[in-house]
Parts: sequence; structure tokens; C-alpha cells
Amino acid sequence: MDIPWKRVRRWECLECGKCCKAFLVPVRIYERPVLERRRPGSVTIAISREGRRGLYLSKKESGECIFLVKVFGRYLCSIQDIKPVACRLYPFRVKKYGNEEAYLRVDEEDVYVYLDSRCPGVKEGKADLNMYNMAVEAARLKINSDRLLERLRVSQFPH
Repeated sequence: MDIPWKRVRRWECLECGKCCKAFLVPVRIYERPVLERRRPGSVTIAISREGRRGLYLSKKESGECIFLVKVFGRYLCSIQDIKPVACRLYPFRVKKYGNEEAYLRVDEEDVYVYLDSRCPGVKEGKADLNMYNMAVEAARLKINSDRLLERLRVSQFPH
């Protein structure tokens, strides 16, 4: 369930690894070469639960992300420096439509920012300035990533 950012008091990564075990992580086309250089075979073509065919991070036989490592009881990402946008955004979800409690105007774009309630690091309550800043940062990351993807599409298929 998505919770509007204005109803989230706090979020912090608990390094529990649940997101790295539960989800099929989408990879943007421009992220693939960097990930493949780090570990060949780390990106695969798959079909999501929603039926979308695309590029995703590969999974171990256990079902967890190929880049997830356990260190002293904590689950950590071994590619922190090159994590896909989807991983950097989680548990934030930035959408083009939504309700007023999720609304933000960022870089001249109207967006709606939510947090995934399944993440154990999400704590509901009244948002403060820190949560506002996190929501803006997530929105900016998504907006900039989408703009880059669009520029790549246009350069590949010029008019």
C-alpha cells in the first residue's frame, strides 16, 4: 500500500534486505552497460508480475538480488555506487497522478510522492521538513532519470 509522503513521519533504511528479496528490480537501458561491466549476466530480460517485459536485475537461486550481500547480520548492496534508479528510489514511488497529500511541485513538474508501507523503515505520522526534503530528493531523482531516458530515446530516433 502506498502512503502519501505527508503522512510519513520518518523513513530510514533498516538494512533488512526485504526489498532486495521481494521485488524484481527494473533496469533502465542506460544503466545496463554499467551493471554488466561490474558483473556480466547481472541484467536479464524478464516478465514482471504485472506482465511487463523488460530489463531487470538478475536474481540468485534463493530469489534475492544478485548484488545483495549479508555482512554481520545486515543486508547490504554491493553496488551502492551504481545502484539502479529503482533501488535508489525505494521505498519512494513518484507518480504523475495522485491525491493532494502526495502532491509536490519539483523542478517545474507536478508529481505525487508516496512511500511503500511494506518497507519496515517507513513510520507513519505527520511529515516534517526532513521528510519533505526526502520526498523532493526522490522526485528530483525520478524526474532527472525520466528526462535522461527521454533524451536517449530522441537521440536514437531523431525526426
